[in-house]
Amino acid sequence: MIKDDWQNCIDSEWVDGGADQIDVINPSSGKKLAKHALADDRDVDRPVRAANRVQMSGALSDLCPIERGRMVQARGRYLLAHIDDIAPVLTLEQGKPLWESRIEGAARSLSAALATGNTCVIKTPELTPLANAWFARAAKSLGLPAGAVNIPCGLGHQTGATLSNHPLVNQIVFTGSFQTGITISTAAARNVVPCILELAANQRPLFVTTPIWQRLKTTSAGEFISTRVRSVPPCRV
Repeated sequence: MIKDDWQNCIDSEWVDGGADQIDVINPSSGKKLAKHALADDRDVDRPVRAANRVQMSGALSDLCPIERGRMVQARGRYLLAHIDDIAPVLTLEQGKPLWESRIEGAARSLSAALATGNTCVIKTPELTPLANAWFARAAKSLGLPAGAVNIPCGLGHQTGATLSNHPLVNQIVFTGSFQTGITISTAAARNVVPCILELAANQRPLFVTTPIWQRLKTTSAGEFISTRVRSVPPCRV
């Protein structure tokens, strides 16, 4: 059974959101799966300052790289050990089987950040926030410093915008639409911070001399595999 109410993880504490809650819907059935705390722009400052506090303390960056690498490996083992708990939540909130999931990108970025001694604030997608909770649980289980990993759920135009404009954010990683990517990259440029973007690509594929049957096969696969939530759209062929 999936619990009814989920909270944000800020400074290693589970807290409610300033914007109340948001319904998480199972898209395969259209039924409400759970409610998740919804952060507003006022909730952004606390996790950013918590992450900055840990960063400036050297609690992670002063560790030797091998030790940080072992912590990241242990985090992976924690997630694998809890896969029977994570998988049902992940599939139900996405409404599809376990192909590419929306937490893969966050997992990759978080692993790289921790391995290099950096702290993180992960704004989860408001449509699929639930499974991200295990990142925070893993961090606490492994004894990472309080505030090293913060996971608020909020709307992109509120929480996301405030987060990308926060003066203490030193790097931004974003996966999503072109329009939002432009907004985020503009904020990053304004604050002169590095910004890594993976933007949705829905353009039509370009074929030159490919037989018609192969064109149809490739295009249809790109449209339907993993319900189009996949980082290998046909325009990359």
